[in-house]
Amino acid sequence: MKMLQALLLCIAFNTCAQSLSMDNYVKEVSERRKGYSKRANENITELDTFMDGHTHVIITQLTSFHIADADQDTRKRIKDNLHRSLGQNAIPLYCDKKSVVSRSVRRLGITMEYRFVDADNETIETVLIDGEACRE
Repeated sequence: MKMLQALLLCIAFNTCAQSLSMDNYVKEVSERRKGYSKRANENITELDTFMDGHTHVIITQLTSFHIADADQDTRKRIKDNLHRSLGQNAIPLYCDKKSVVSRSVRRLGITMEYRFVDADNETIETVLIDGEACRE
């Protein structure tokens, strides 16, 4: 769980643009992409961030995990933990009505997509957070 908390802190401080226009948001994401590969800790590396239409994609690698080596129960547990942790921690960041950044992201209709990959770049889980999540 500490690994996920470190990841969420990294995401919270690295994925939001400071401006209110889509052009500036895209420019900010592009700037962050230069020389990308940020290490949150020994088990987590943010590999890439980019815009795909109105979706801000963040690809994060769990470097010490190989999904091919995991049994079905372990895979399900990892996916559930990633999804639950993001749901509990990222949605309040995204939906915070006091934050200028989150207001602009929601106003622009940007969806955050968190892709988690294992050490072999195999997708473990994908979590989408958008304006619908704020209504829950």
